[in-house]
Formats: sequence, structure tokens, C-alpha cells
Amino acid sequence: MHALQIIQNIRKGLNQLAESKNRPEPYLLALAVSSSSWINRDFLKLDDLLETVDFINVANFSERRFSRNYSREPTMKSFACATEKRDKINMDLEFYGKVWKNSTVTEDVFWTSRKIVSWREIKNSNESSWNEELKSPYILNLTNLEYIGFENERSLVEKMKYIEDNNFGGVTMTWLNYDDDQNTLLNAVTSVDLCSRGQFETRKIQCDE
Repeated sequence: MHALQIIQNIRKGLNQLAESKNRPEPYLLALAVSSSSWINRDFLKLDDLLETVDFINVANFSERRFSRNYSREPTMKSFACATEKRDKINMDLEFYGKVWKNSTVTEDVFWTSRKIVSWREIKNSNESSWNEELKSPYILNLTNLEYIGFENERSLVEKMKYIEDNNFGGVTMTWLNYDDDQNTLLNAVTSVDLCSRGQFETRKIQCDE
């Protein structure tokens, strides 16, 4: 069955369920995606998909760590340039870090086993550095050949401002329980008020012709 047909069937089922329960508002349907490589392929057009789902949540499932082409901004730009419905496109924010083993600073892209580490486990590290190009922190332990990519208050505010400046819909958040007891990361996210933007403006992102 065509991928769009499957999603349309899910939407139809949710609408029928809402009607049977006399629900005043329809159920929301969101689709999490990680890659922009399929956008507007012959088998699935983004605008067709956005006619069926309420939101597209762009997640960061990539196994690549330093590669600029696989960071959030190029992916979000691909979605923005593929549709006028940017208010339906959300960025997923992670409250955890990804640990890669057998890593060196000279490796730009690689595939290897990794694990997840919570923010509360790494927040007090004095070994973190800042990647200005990606606007993200990281920890590189050359002794253990270990690389940790994660979010902190600064990187989350940067991403929230990016969402605000480029008029995307909003954000989703993954694994809130990995925040610390002071809700440091959640507070950083809510420090930028996306709801005060008013109506969406003309696209600011420059798309290639």
C-alpha cells in the first residue's frame, strides 16, 4: 500500500473515533521524520502529506556526529523550501546526549555503536566544548576515544531562536525525564516565547533556485 494511503487511513480512523465519542475537536496526528532526502519524491509529496497530518516533527536520528549536512539547519531548510506550510513543521529537541565510542576529533562522519546518556549525568562536566558552526556543545575524551554530543541551555535557546526567526511551527521534546531536578533544559526552552510571534511572516530562509 502507498505510504500516503496508510497515513490517510490512520487519519480516517481517528476522525471516525472522534465522531463516535462526540469529541468536539479532532485527534491530532503527527509524523516524526529524520531525513529530508525523501521530500517531494515521486512517491510522496510533502504538501500532500501535510494535508493529512497536523504536524511533521523533524527528529535527529542521524548516526553522524560532526557532518554539517546532517545537522538540524540544513534539514529544516529542506522542509521549509518544500512547502509553504512551515507552521506545521516542528523541530524535535532532545534532553539527552549521544555517546560514540572509538572516536577521534579528525573523524568527520562515521557509523558505530553508541549509547544514550541523560543531561543530568553530564551537566556538571568541565570538559565540554562548543561547536560554533553547529551551535551545539560536545565532550571529546581523547584518552577513552569517546565523543558525546548533547544539548545544553545555550544550544536549546539557539534552536528556539532559529525556530522563531524562521517562522517554523514549534518544537517537540524527547525524554523530558532526562532533564535535571531543576528543569534546566525545559526552562531554557520556555524562555523563548514562540506563542507571542503572531501571524507567520514571509519566508526568511533563502531557498536555492
